[in-house]
Amino acid sequence: MQAIEQFHSALRLDPTVPLGHYHLGFAYASLGRNQDAIAEYEKELKRSPDNPKVLYQLGHSLLEAGDEKSAIADLKKATEFEPQNGEAFYDLGKALLLAGNAESAVSALHRSVELKPTAHTINWHGRSTKWGSGVRRRSSGSASHN
Repeated sequence: MQAIEQFHSALRLDPTVPLGHYHLGFAYASLGRNQDAIAEYEKELKRSPDNPKVLYQLGHSLLEAGDEKSAIADLKKATEFEPQNGEAFYDLGKALLLAGNAESAVSALHRSVELKPTAHTINWHGRSTKWGSGVRRRSSGSASHN
């Protein structure tokens, strides 16, 4: 809470503080205040529309808030600007899966695994598995579990 107050104070003194709204959004997100985080990331995006870190955090917060369609758009941009960001591909895969686009989700999740092979656990119907452990891609582009 103290960090949020300090960021607000800094932005009142100088609204052009580089990445000020980004850091304030991050502080809100760490407290689970996704709507406040989204508002701050959107303010920052107006100042730096091509910043992949802002796009990723905005997409992540949108996903956490249940807005998969908006999350997909921002996460796709984040992966275009920063194609080595495994977390962005992971969140993109989750958003695509929730939006009903399983084929694209598998592709994004595979890219995430290529970038960070041991980083993610997938929870599906109460079961947890390390993504990439025993999952292989069929030639048709779908996934199967060994």
